[in-house]
Amino acid sequence: MTVDLNDWRYEPGGVLLGSQDVALHYFGDTTAETFVEETDFEGGERLLYVRAVARQTCYELRLNGEPQMTDDVVSVSVGINRTSPADEPCGDAMTPVATLMQLSFDPAGPPADVVTVVAGEADALRLEVEP
Repeated sequence: MTVDLNDWRYEPGGVLLGSQDVALHYFGDTTAETFVEETDFEGGERLLYVRAVARQTCYELRLNGEPQMTDDVVSVSVGINRTSPADEPCGDAMTPVATLMQLSFDPAGPPADVVTVVAGEADALRLEVEP
């Protein structure tokens, strides 16, 4: 059974995945299954899923630049960006937007167990790895 990641209502959230078994638990029956299977968790890769809500239907969640490492904690900046030209109307509806990204770490380096997600002026979201 796949966990319903959209069952978070309108709260932003995310999950940091540290093993293929856990990642397949979340994404095993979805279009991301191949992406999960190709992730080298033993080689230092992690999957980061981040979800937010846009107020209109023509937006998506994107990574803003490269992840940064500060005090052995990775910080990822995301933003909700418009996908259609400004002169085209958008539908007015609370719309879940999400992104699934692969992060690579040096397996001989510090443990990749925590990621901080920053989205604009909102408080940072601290995610601990689900091993």
